[in-house]
Amino acid sequence: AHGWANLGDHAITLATRALMMRAFPDRPSYVFTRQQLAANWGAFRASVRGSDVLAIPGGGNMGDLYPHEEQARLAVVSAFPNNRIISFPQSTLFESKDAILESAAVYHGHRNLTMMFRDHTSHDFARRYLHDDPIAVPDIVFSSAFPYPFQTATGETAVIQRDDAEKLDASSALFFRVRSQRATREMSTIAEPATFLSPSDAGARVYALVDALRASGGLVTDRL
Repeated sequence: AHGWANLGDHAITLATRALMMRAFPDRPSYVFTRQQLAANWGAFRASVRGSDVLAIPGGGNMGDLYPHEEQARLAVVSAFPNNRIISFPQSTLFESKDAILESAAVYHGHRNLTMMFRDHTSHDFARRYLHDDPIAVPDIVFSSAFPYPFQTATGETAVIQRDDAEKLDASSALFFRVRSQRATREMSTIAEPATFLSPSDAGARVYALVDALRASGGLVTDRL
């Protein structure tokens, strides 16, 4: 699961857990962040039974741009070769050939691993390097049923622009043009202050952001 301030990641975690609870209603469901896994790795390994299904959340962190996330994923897949593991819809961001080979060896070596990808570029890449039968599906957040809207429609165009390593310099002109030609409302998927969020806090913030976006007259963003 995701534990930090990106509300998009938290939306993915919430949607993943809801889907798992619908798919396996007779089984208890537990959520662990990468930080919790690292701190309690021995206990986690000892607690997993052979019949347990392990779910790895989706997002845009498969690859060497976010190496800690990829190494955590590889550790789980390597540690449980006999469990069913489901890797929910991801985007791939590999730059190093060595990183591709390392990940490919682990993923191809698992006997019961399902891997899903949320964009065609990543799906094609995975089919070429990472998995024999990857599945192309939309981001899992699209499976979420969000509450009835509370905010009144504003007609303003919502603007959400990246400010991290995935920011595209070529998009700056587009955002400048939008802001100069429309009534806009600046929004962010990063919780402020940027801190660790509990599941309940994250859920409330995700729903509030979705409600604000739904009230807008349009959205311009370089986030997925």
